[in-house]
Amino acid sequence: MEKGVINNLNSEYFKLKINSKIYPIDVVSSVCYTMNEEAYFFLEGNPEKEIEVNIKTKNNKLTNKEIVLKFQENLITYLEYKNNFKNNKKIKEMIIQRAIITNNPGIVTTDKDFEEIENDLDNLFSEDELEEIADIATPWEEKNQ
Repeated sequence: MEKGVINNLNSEYFKLKINSKIYPIDVVSSVCYTMNEEAYFFLEGNPEKEIEVNIKTKNNKLTNKEIVLKFQENLITYLEYKNNFKNNKKIKEMIIQRAIITNNPGIVTTDKDFEEIENDLDNLFSEDELEEIADIATPWEEKNQ
């Protein structure tokens, strides 16, 4: 752990400083919410610069250090979840759009509507991304024969 990031780790209350350029406030608040059975969390600071998380343990099951380590682990997990959600949002929208059109073709009223949807699907991935997807979809046995 970085020196100066955690204040008073051995006391009943301690403070964890988080760089909000790396971990946005919504990620920090999600982690606080999921860990609210282990500790009380009080957020302070400027969400544009640095978030201060004041922590008070609820029980003696976890030490302060264990709570901080678990908190930091959850920060990474929730940040990755947020990034994946953002990256896959367009794909999910296109899949849902395709499913709606497949099950109810009457929604597409003109050839132009259909062409726009097809163009959106075609332009969703670059050539490199399509090759990467094809490589991922190849079974392990075929790759390693």
